Amino acid sequence: MSGLHAGAQRVVVLGCSGSIGPQAADVLEGSRDRMQCVGLAAGRDWRTAVEQARRLGVDRIAIADRDAAREASEAFSGTVLA
Repeated sequence: MSGLHAGAQRVVVLGCSGSIGPQAADVLEGSRDRMQCVGLAAGRDWRTAVEQARRLGVDRIAIADRDAAREASEAFSGTVLA
């Protein structure tokens, strides 16, 4: 990720599609020089997880619901864990 400083914190957002997930993504997007998002996790809302992954440059997401994970795998070029 460009602009990442050597001491940047690596962050995984659990519940990225929940009530505070989008705000967490906003904070991470505005703090790329201090934090790097390396993973996202969601329950069923794979669309939000994929959108945030693309926006934040994340190549790994986890989706708890297996059917939703299957759909995410078709839409996302990175790794999708179920």
